[in-house]
Amino acid sequence: MKGRTLAPLLVVLLAATLAAQVERAIDRLQASRAVWRVERGLAAARQGARLPRPLVARGIAALRSAEERDPLSIEARAARGDLYLLLGSFPAAREVYAGALALEPHPELYLHLGLAEWHSGEREAARRHFADAVALQRLLWRGVPEEVGMPPPPGMRSRRASALRRRAR
Repeated sequence: MKGRTLAPLLVVLLAATLAAQVERAIDRLQASRAVWRVERGLAAARQGARLPRPLVARGIAALRSAEERDPLSIEARAARGDLYLLLGSFPAAREVYAGALALEPHPELYLHLGLAEWHSGEREAARRHFADAVALQRLLWRGVPEEVGMPPPPGMRSRRASALRRRAR
């Protein structure tokens, strides 16, 4: 008799759980879509296209909304930090990257946090974060500004040697 009275309750509980999971999946999908749109604009900016400030502001708003929908989205935070870096809002970029690193350490986040700190004049903190990025993924050394003076990791050529080799070909 107990099984018959618990079965409907269990079905209702499972249905509610499924509905919550579907809602969460929809939120994550919408957040991912917003990040994808902004990253397309960032890719254009990296290729030399100028992004109008109102478009960047809309991108920042969309990414904030994406973060609200998916609070654990590292991608949304990283893209928002990239937009702030693009705008030259280095303190805002630094704050966003630090928040993303608190969620999950990624080598690229250390590099970008270092760039925001470097351009803010926080040279020692930037050097520490550049070193963290390169320790986790040595190819990121190429993203460290030359004026930092960081030597290449073992097994990699310096930028100058690579440039001279390309010219010799």
